[in-house]
Formats: sequence, C-alpha cells, structure tokens
Amino acid sequence: MTMLLALLSALLTTLLILQQGGLLHRWWHQLRKQRDQQRRIPCPRCRYFHNNLHLRCGVHPKQVMTAAACDCRDFEPRHRTLALDSFDTP
Repeated sequence: MTMLLALLSALLTTLLILQQGGLLHRWWHQLRKQRDQQRRIPCPRCRYFHNNLHLRCGVHPKQVMTAAACDCRDFEPRHRTLALDSFDTP
C-alpha cells in the first residue's frame, strides 16, 4: 500500500512539474512575442519622438508607441545615414 502511494505521489509530482513547465513555456513565448512587437514599433528611432510623458510625439500623439505607429507616414529616422551615391564623384 505504501509503495502504491509513493508511486502515485511521484506520478502526481511529475505531472505538476510538466504542467508548470508548460505554463512557463507559454509565458516565455508570450514575453518574446511582446518583445518582438515592441521592436517593430519605430517611435523611439523617430525624429519626432521625445521621451516626455506629456507629449511623446508632436505629429501623432494618439498613435505613439502603439501597433498603429508601425505604419506611420511621418516617420523620419533620428539619425540619417549617409548614402555613398549622394556624393559627387569626379
């Protein structure tokens, strides 16, 4: 009888650990999904974005740091890179 209880206890413990592992896996996947979504939002790299809590974006204050900002027509990079073709070569 005690051996059966020990086996049942070990089985339940294993099932609980596997269930918790599944919950952790889902939590980790959700966290990564949110992080990837945040990386797609271009606001912090935009010229019009300011880290001011009252007005973060002067152009689209309602869209700033949301999924709608991914397709912002007024996005301009904060730091423009120089293109090689912009220089005149003799």
